[in-house]
Amino acid sequence: MSDITATAVGVVAKDPNHVHTSEGFDVASFRMAVTPRRYDAKASTWIDGDTSWVTVKAFRKLGAHVAASLHKGDRVLVHGKLAVRDWDDGKGRTGTSVEITAEAIGPDLLWGTAAYTSDRRLESSATEPRPAPAEDGAEPADAPGDWGAMAAASAPGEDLPF
Repeated sequence: MSDITATAVGVVAKDPNHVHTSEGFDVASFRMAVTPRRYDAKASTWIDGDTSWVTVKAFRKLGAHVAASLHKGDRVLVHGKLAVRDWDDGKGRTGTSVEITAEAIGPDLLWGTAAYTSDRRLESSATEPRPAPAEDGAEPADAPGDWGAMAAASAPGEDLPF
């Protein structure tokens, strides 16, 4: 595997393929269409460039999360190790494939919103008691990971660390 890292932004072309190996870990893979766009000011329109196809592979916990989260048509950002390989099918067909072994995958929030569920929060909820909800059903201000409470607790005019 190369030491070249790459970040690609594109569209999931097909629902991810997910397998659980005999060694006990998850592997997910999917094809991603990456199409550059540019704005043509003279024509006042966006112009699509040539589409490149990238195979994305995700292992272990990331693979399981990919299988549970991504679907055909989702717009994603993928960051990981890049590999470009020449292939020969033995029947006279040859080509080049581009693969990214993912280190991180996320939604492209330019095109929509996302609801994130942290594994850490899921794991801690099973072992740590959570504060009781407020009478109106709202999340208590001192709940773990409550950024709103941090913002409310800061002094007026104080810059937050994010």
